[in-house]
Order: sequence, then C-alpha cells, then structure tokens
Amino acid sequence: MSKPTSARHERQKHFRYDVVGICTALLLTAISLFLLLRLWTFHPHIPIAYEGDGLLTLSAFRNIQLSNWYLTSRNLGYPFGQFLQDFPAVADGLSLLYAWLLVKILRDPVLAFNLFYLSSYLLVAAGGYVGCRLMTMKRESSIGVALLFAFLPYHWMHGAGHLFLSMYPLVAISIAVLIRELTRPEAENEGDSSLPRRSLPYVLLGLAIGASGLYYAVFFLVILTAAIFMKVSSTGRFTRVWLMCSVGVGTVAALGFQFAYIFVWQQRNGPNLDTVKRGAFEVEYYSLRLLDLLRPIPQHRLSFMANFGTKAVSNYVPGEAAAFLGTVGVVGVVVILMSLLSMRSDPPMGTILGPLSRLFLVLFVASSVGGLNQVIATLGFAQIRVWSRSSVFLGFMSLVAFFLLIERLMRNKSSAALTLVVGVIVLVGILDTNRVIPRDAYSKTSNEWHNDRKLIAEIEKMFGPGARVLQLPVLKFPEQGPTMGIQDYAQLRGQLHSASLCWSYGAVQGRDNGRTVRWKGTSVAGILAEARTSGFDAVWVDLPAFADGGTDESSQVAAVTGASVLEDSLHRVRVFDLRTDRSQKRLSCQD
Repeated sequence: MSKPTSARHERQKHFRYDVVGICTALLLTAISLFLLLRLWTFHPHIPIAYEGDGLLTLSAFRNIQLSNWYLTSRNLGYPFGQFLQDFPAVADGLSLLYAWLLVKILRDPVLAFNLFYLSSYLLVAAGGYVGCRLMTMKRESSIGVALLFAFLPYHWMHGAGHLFLSMYPLVAISIAVLIRELTRPEAENEGDSSLPRRSLPYVLLGLAIGASGLYYAVFFLVILTAAIFMKVSSTGRFTRVWLMCSVGVGTVAALGFQFAYIFVWQQRNGPNLDTVKRGAFEVEYYSLRLLDLLRPIPQHRLSFMANFGTKAVSNYVPGEAAAFLGTVGVVGVVVILMSLLSMRSDPPMGTILGPLSRLFLVLFVASSVGGLNQVIATLGFAQIRVWSRSSVFLGFMSLVAFFLLIERLMRNKSSAALTLVVGVIVLVGILDTNRVIPRDAYSKTSNEWHNDRKLIAEIEKMFGPGARVLQLPVLKFPEQGPTMGIQDYAQLRGQLHSASLCWSYGAVQGRDNGRTVRWKGTSVAGILAEARTSGFDAVWVDLPAFADGGTDESSQVAAVTGASVLEDSLHRVRVFDLRTDRSQKRLSCQD
C-alpha cells in the first residue's frame, strides 16, 4: 500500500473514531439535559424565560418574525417605533443569524427561543469535544470535558435570560487553537511557503470568534495577545506567530464589520447619549474574584456545601455571581497553580499544561478586581464591564487541566478503566454544578403566559386590531431596572401575544422626542391628555409596579376615563378605555 493511500486510511480511521466520540458526547448531553431540566414537564410553545432580559431577547425574536430583523419594530414605542441601533447586540452576529434561521423555519418565535437555548448545550458540548481533540487529549477525557463544559454553572445561571451568552462553543475551540500553536514544533513552519494559504482557516475562525459575542471576542483577544508574546519570547522570531495573528485579524475584522453599520447609522441619525451609560465603578462591581470561582453553587444539593457557599458570599462586591467552576474545576485550578509554581522543564502531563496555565493566569489577572480591566475602564472603555464572564474561558482551561491529571494517573490503565473513571467524574461533576429543578418549575411561567394571552386577546376584541395601548407606569427603555413588583422589560410582554396592537413602551430613550423624560415628570391627567392627542385607545396599568398595588394610579386614571373595563385573572393589570368616541372606527396603528 502506497504512503498516500495509507495516510488516507489513517485519516478516515481517526475521523470515524471522533464521529463516535462526538455522537457519544451529544447523546449524553441530551439525556442529561432532559433529566436536569425536567423537560417532560416543559411546554415548547411557552418560553423557558418570561421575565427580565429573557423578555428583551424574546422581543428580538418577535421583531425578527414581524420585521425580518431584530433592530426595528412598528409595534413598540408608538408612535415612534423601536430602533435598537442605539442598543444593539453588536457582536452577536452568529447567534442572531441562528435565531433568524430558527424563527423563519419554525415560524414561532417562542419555539425558536426555546430551541436556541436547549440546542446551546449540544453545541457547547460539541465545541468542547473538538477543542480537546485538537489538543490531542484522549477521546474519553474529551467526552468528560465536553459534558462538564456544557453544564458549567455559567450556562444555566445565565440561562435563557442571557440567551446569547449561553452559546459559547467557540470558546473551547479558540483556546485549543492557541495551545496547538504554542506547542507546535519550531521546525514545522520553517521555510513553509504555504503559510498564507494555511492561514485562511485561521482567519475564518477569527471571523467566527468576532461574531460569537463581544465579551468572548475581547477575552479571546486578551489571551491571544499573551500567546503571541509567549511564542515570540520562546522563539525570538515573529514569523512563528503568523497563524495566531491570522486569527486575531479575523476577530478584529468581524468586530469592525459589525460595528460599522451601527456607527454609520448613528452618524446619520446623530448620537444618543441617553440610552445606556457605563462607568468604571460598574467594571469593578462585575469583576472576577477568585472566591467566586472556588465556592459551591447556590442551592447546592449537599446542605453543608450550600451553607459554605452562602457564608462565602461577599456583601461588598457581589458581582454577577455566575463564575462557579464546581469541584472538578477547582481541582483543575489547583493543578494549574502547581504547574505555574513548578520549576521542571519536562512537565509530567505533557506540553499542553504549561501554556494552558499561563493563559489561565493572564486572563484571570486581566479579569479580577483591580486588574487590567480596571485600567481599560479608566481609559474610557467601560462598555466591557462584566469581566467575570471570563470564567467560561477559565472553566474550560481548568477542566482540561483536571482531565490531563486523570490521563496522567491512568496512563497505564486500560481504555475501559479510563472510561469508567471519567463516567463517575462526569456524573458527580454534573450533580455538583447543577441545582435541583422543582417539580413545578414551569407552572408559574405557564400561568403568567396564559393569563397575558387571554387578557390581550380581550383587548384586541374590545378595542379592535391595531389599537394603541398606553402603558403605565412610564418606564425607560432600555435598562430601567426593577420597578417595585415588576422586573425590567416586563412591559414587552404584550408584543409577544399580538401582532397588531401597538404599545407605548419600547421606544429607545433619546429617540422619543423626550417623551419618556417628560411623562415621568407629568401628572396622570397630563399624560392621559397627551396620550389622547397622540391617538392612544387604551390604558394598561401594571398594578405591582406601584407601592400601593396601583390603587391610587387606577383612581387617577378612572377619574379621566371612567372605571376599568378589563382586569386579568391574576389581578396584575387593569385596562381602561381612553377613547372619547367609542363608536368611531379608527385606522390601525400600523397604517
């Protein structure tokens, strides 16, 4: 058999080997997901997240359905409409494209939203497996890392609320590519005239990383810079970092392309300084702490672990509280620290652990309280504020370190023995990092969903399709924050249940002719008078948003409009008729 034929058969053998490995990882992830999230009690047409940032993302899916893209809506912010160019998901191009495809194929934004979240576990597991195999880890270890990486606390704690953060399969692959380049033999690229051609896949990977999320792109650029310096310092030649630089070029190019549209739009329409303001103090608040990586998750299955985790909570700098690594990850961190402190030139766990440990250290220092992140924020770049999200990078690196230790300890054991050990570790690790889901976990969301759907159907019937609904209290969009008993973005719920009604909430502050600011300082009677002039038909009062349960607000509205005409079954909303001539037919708000 000729050498080319032999090489081809070897590649096919490795390919089949890894197909079995990745399918095993996906199957085990799907089974674990089904059991952990109690999916047999879940209804796919009811959103898995129906409050806070989850509503903002659901609204984006609804915008895609009604307007073909997430940036605009005629149903929100009446009569101005909603234009999210001042508050864009600017570097989430891949997630937005995936969302667009799901909405267009399924024709149901809620089903698309749920499938996006559930499929993120499978895609992250696949990314974790591929990353490990790129670093030449054994298949059994790669499956173990893939499963624990998919079920990091970071994943379910951000959950469907921070939907695009849940899609992080490229994190593992990007780290693996850097490790491969750092451990590549120096002579391999010597005199290689094909480097420009070989750099194309690296550029494409960089483009994908730059479109996988702003935080992930920035964190990658941090460790990429460190990797380049490490490679140059070890070889003394910049020619050795050609391929790594290619990934960086692709990442920066993708970020620049996505920012370009927003920049051009804002140049044409003027800047909006009232939308969202960030400060250096927020960067400190959301920075990473070593304790957050090490302590157990809240509501841990074991009471003594849960108590320890509660005692370790800081009242001074609580941050985002989603950086937990779990016991397996913590042991991995210890392995990394031992590697950093080791003076041996021949590392006992191969060549991977050394550069992996140094990248871990660089990113940890950059992300920690008072670290490089604070320097960057002081220089005026405070938009990247939640540096604790780098824990997903650190989590993958710590899991790899742990399983490198397992491979070292099991180096003389059979494949079956390694499989058994990895299986036990994965089982314990997943239970350690995932809380118990209550039996009625989805009932509250289901009740609220059906309650809102019924009420909004009654509004459409009473006021007609295309009616205009004024929502009280007047809330800023975006990032008002919780208001008494309602969460941020709660007033977006109406759009999810009606394609014809128009809602006052949702116009970006600064693009609404000052209406939000003006109405916040106006009496109820003044707001209603202006709303009538603007053509509003109904008044929607969110009762839990007021300290007295909306009693006084309802009385003030009723003094102008008469008694309420509708109230939901959960007694959270009252609807009033603002029309002066109820017999007159009016044009739809979208005409």
